[in-house]
Amino acid sequence: GVHCLGGKGRTGVFVCAWLMYSTFSASAQAALVHFAAKRTGHGGKTVQGVSGASQRRYLHYFQRVLENGGYRTSRLVLNKIVMITCPKMDPDGGCDPWFTIEQNGVFIYNSKVSLGVTNMKKNTAFIEFEIGGLEVQGDIRVVFYDNDVMPPRDELMFFSWIHTGFVSNEIWEFPKDQVDMACSDKSHKVFDQNFGIQFHFDDVPVEVEFQCQPSDDASVLSRSASVGGTSFPSMSWKQKSISMLFGRQKTQLEPPSPLGRLPSLAWSGGGGFAPF
Repeated sequence: GVHCLGGKGRTGVFVCAWLMYSTFSASAQAALVHFAAKRTGHGGKTVQGVSGASQRRYLHYFQRVLENGGYRTSRLVLNKIVMITCPKMDPDGGCDPWFTIEQNGVFIYNSKVSLGVTNMKKNTAFIEFEIGGLEVQGDIRVVFYDNDVMPPRDELMFFSWIHTGFVSNEIWEFPKDQVDMACSDKSHKVFDQNFGIQFHFDDVPVEVEFQCQPSDDASVLSRSASVGGTSFPSMSWKQKSISMLFGRQKTQLEPPSPLGRLPSLAWSGGGGFAPF
């Protein structure tokens, strides 16, 4: 069987991807709704579906991969990250934020080292982190922490995954419901309802283009399917593109996604999260 710790996050991503891959579901949203209904059951009081913001985002990425027959790994320049409103992490309602950036599973930036830690006061509208032209490509994970002095520790606040091949604007903004951990704070105890994260890029392609390459295995028979008016690529491309989520294969077009490498850190802010 397929399972993970809770049986709905990582398991749900795999099952929803399979529902699209097999053409049972015509879209990521349809797959998510179907999985949640089956996972919850008739007697369930709380919906048990894929709740992780980045997990849901990557399923929508995967839908586009299937529709377009591939995806690009654009090289972008990340200049700035903006955090909108102040998470209530400290007793006075403020926080001391810093963050790390990983690219394809490798740490490439630490703001505590490069910028230091700046206190953010309660009710501050936003805080900007000038990165200064960091080249990024592929799967990017940004993890924010709150630096505490007493006791001395770094407490996980929130995180977010993006893939550079799906960024189409120079300012890429995620509202609260699209940020992992923050999206679980439904009562706004820690994260304001207007909380969000902005990524400021340069060198964003004007138009996202997808290029297919022939299957490496000539014996693989190509087939296409149409469900609900949606055209799907050949099976050979679907076998390749599913590696985007699970890293099963390596192709010249994309590296495997480093899912399953998040740290097991507790969060005292309430709610919960479903890491990859």
